[in-house]
Amino acid sequence: MRNVRGIAPKLNNQREIPLRQISAMCASWVLAVALSLASGGASASGTGISLILERTGQSVEIFTNLRAKDLRAIFGVDALGLTGADGRVSYGALRTAGTFDFGDTVVRDVTVSQGDQELLLEAMSIMVHPLDNELPFETPIDGAIAMSVCTVPDPLEPPDIADLDLYGGFITYPPSGYGALTITFPNMIPMEMELLTYSDGAFVERTYLELPANAVVHLPAVAARDAQRSVLQRLFAW
Repeated sequence: MRNVRGIAPKLNNQREIPLRQISAMCASWVLAVALSLASGGASASGTGISLILERTGQSVEIFTNLRAKDLRAIFGVDALGLTGADGRVSYGALRTAGTFDFGDTVVRDVTVSQGDQELLLEAMSIMVHPLDNELPFETPIDGAIAMSVCTVPDPLEPPDIADLDLYGGFITYPPSGYGALTITFPNMIPMEMELLTYSDGAFVERTYLELPANAVVHLPAVAARDAQRSVLQRLFAW
């Protein structure tokens, strides 16, 4: 299983703590929970993206939801990283090859900065789900589930990229996860953004933005709310 790159806040002088083994054991449970919940996600009309930000003192986890066909318009990335030459997606191939490298490619032209310091943004996972089976996308736990469901059986006919939602998870380690941040996007056209902000798992605010091409999003500082555990640690009770 190579579809979840779990990264937790720095502990015992280690920057990353892999959760692949935990994810593999929990995958069937995650799938059952995710498929039993009501649908949600990005708007079906226009070009748009939904973001969930989970902010702790040591990290900022960013979960994304968009129509897979809008990858190029929003991130400047060709969907061929997910599809075959026919534009269809093989779930089996994704499970075998993993999505870490493609996740890093998706955000290669996205910049996250705090003050004058540009931060490294790392991919945790990329997943696709059918449009007619959208997953909830309201909380950091929703984002973690959506990006890590990786045991879906292959359909008889691989779906077209236009018929899929894309969910991604990314993480960065700023000097303060609560401090003000700036995120720039390489979007080629104007887009809508729904932004849900959480601090230590507690909801802070929901914001709707109408953004121009090459959008710059300024995120204000938030107050600390609770113990500094990442959403992945809370999800897996770790």
